Amino acid sequence: MEQKVLVVDDSREMNLFLARLLQSEGFLVSTVSDPREAMAVFEAFQPDLVLLDLNMPYLSGWEICRKMKARRPVPVIIFSVRDAESDIARGFEAGADDYLIKPFELPDLLQRIGRFLGKPEERP
Repeated sequence: MEQKVLVVDDSREMNLFLARLLQSEGFLVSTVSDPREAMAVFEAFQPDLVLLDLNMPYLSGWEICRKMKARRPVPVIIFSVRDAESDIARGFEAGADDYLIKPFELPDLLQRIGRFLGKPEERP
């Protein structure tokens, strides 16, 4: 069974890019550009891992992270241009399991996902 990754970023280009990358790695991917829809997609898709941006209109990534973690214990990796120590700390306080600063290297992202979901050869 494919492992599922939900990508939540208000940039449709980033969502498309990450979806293609993760699909090429064997993941089933769903993306959300409007953070107001994030929880509905989260509940319907039941992801094994969430990639979550912080800077979005309407709802912050911190708020979405708190809501997701309150629903079920899914790993959340925040990826953001916000690189201040206070922002990173706030991400972990919201329940994030990891924090990746944009721009990032793709192997770094895949390695971090692998820490939670296993290496490609180890995945079910």
